[in-house]
Amino acid sequence: MSHPRPSDRFPAFWAAWTVTTLLIVIFEAIRWAYPESPDENLTGWLCGREADWLPFLPIFLVGLVFWKVGGASRQRSAINHQPEHPVGQTILSAPSSAFPQPSTRDAQLLSHLSNALLSLLLGLLAVGAAAWTGWKMQDLPPAYHDEYSYLFQALTFLDGRTSYPSFEPMPQLFDQMHVLNEGRFASRYFPGAGAWFAAFHDFGSIWGVWLAQGIVACAASVVAGEIAGRSARILAGLAVVFSPGLVLFSQLYLAHLPTLVGLSLFLVAIVRLRSQCAEGRGGKHALIAAFFAGLGLSFAMLCRPMTAAGVGLPFGVSLFDWLLRKRVADFSEIGVKTPSQQNGTEQKGAGEGNASWPPLVVTGPLRSAGTVESRTGDGLESPSYGWKA
Repeated sequence: MSHPRPSDRFPAFWAAWTVTTLLIVIFEAIRWAYPESPDENLTGWLCGREADWLPFLPIFLVGLVFWKVGGASRQRSAINHQPEHPVGQTILSAPSSAFPQPSTRDAQLLSHLSNALLSLLLGLLAVGAAAWTGWKMQDLPPAYHDEYSYLFQALTFLDGRTSYPSFEPMPQLFDQMHVLNEGRFASRYFPGAGAWFAAFHDFGSIWGVWLAQGIVACAASVVAGEIAGRSARILAGLAVVFSPGLVLFSQLYLAHLPTLVGLSLFLVAIVRLRSQCAEGRGGKHALIAAFFAGLGLSFAMLCRPMTAAGVGLPFGVSLFDWLLRKRVADFSEIGVKTPSQQNGTEQKGAGEGNASWPPLVVTGPLRSAGTVESRTGDGLESPSYGWKA
């Protein structure tokens, strides 16, 4: 996967880092400004009862150090045309890009299979950790009132319904915080989590949560491996496996883990899409990756819409930034360049008749497919698909 040039990467990074760090400092200063806050924070929890800001400040500061060190290493490697890690390092400490590319198709397939097996093993380890933690608690009743609503939603779906009629003689007997009871009796939550629990009802709904934990760990290792190599693949997977918060929530019938399943699919597909486009391998593979990215984000939206929107927004901003950087002529083809453009020449009248960018986001792939089909005979085979990180 090719990396963007430092001149393209650093301004975006510094803007994001500066804005986020500034927000952390401002809101943390506001919290300490209250007269009772200093004594309460210094004698109790330093982060306060709602740890929304302070815990992230050291993460951003330490992350800056690693970014600077890694950025300098990547710049030296680019200048010297040498791999970032010497050949003498072990396979666990060097990314896959530091090794010579396989010379045969079988070797490439073996490399892909080994990486996939490694991520799968990390996912199975996460399932085992969740099951080991909650095995003795699986017969206990739900701990939160939210869980009753999700389980009721799952049973409603299994009954082939989306709601029941309210108890007409005295409906107030069944009033609950998270259940609608106004003529129809149904869960107030979005249907994604209920559908996930319903799918595993016959095996035990808790197994659906444990499996979701394994999917998240597997996906985290895949994304990290695609970006930073095998060592990152292992560390990211282990971080999810032994995360206390995720292990705790993998024992609850809540929407958090099903949401993470959808977002995991989205992130894996988006990383593959960007990698394929950066390597010039668009067409059918890019369309498949885009489909699964949309599928994962849509499922996450059906579980926790705002969480899904928050994760998807940066990628939407990145795509929007890419669109703005393209010339009007490129807008009409969504990154597919004509032969004359690939040779560095301008095509006369290329920007004439182009609509504004919102319709092109929807109609651009269809118009692009028609343009490429006229040149290659295949509307899904793109010689140059230009979305790069």
